[in-house]
Amino acid sequence: MKKITFIAIFSMVLGFTSCGSDDVENVACDIADTELRATVQEALDAYDNATEKTEELCTAAKQAIESYRANECGSADAFATELAELPEDCSASSTEVTGTCVTCSVQGVNLEICKGSNGNAIVAGTDSGIAYEGYAAAFGLVCN
Repeated sequence: MKKITFIAIFSMVLGFTSCGSDDVENVACDIADTELRATVQEALDAYDNATEKTEELCTAAKQAIESYRANECGSADAFATELAELPEDCSASSTEVTGTCVTCSVQGVNLEICKGSNGNAIVAGTDSGIAYEGYAAAFGLVCN
């Protein structure tokens, strides 16, 4: 009788502890999340590391973020900072000047530095990859 009682109690304890929802892992979602995050990071890296920020790279990064957000395993507000840093309109060239330009000098040479549509400094028609607001200070330029 003691053995039957022991087996019954042991079975109940084992049943209660193994049925807890905190022990269940959603492996499929973890795998999907990891793969989707990797895809987003690859698209963002391709855009960030590109010399010319093309419409295709911008669109690919935005689509990767939206795909991650739309997936049931993703988060609706994931990559918010990264998305905000991408141009609102990917079709606008990164070297498109917004109208804000200053003339800066370094060692007697004048440079025109303009703010691009993506917020970066455009120097001699090339996206510097550096934010317009910090460009002059980063290189010790004197601007008017």
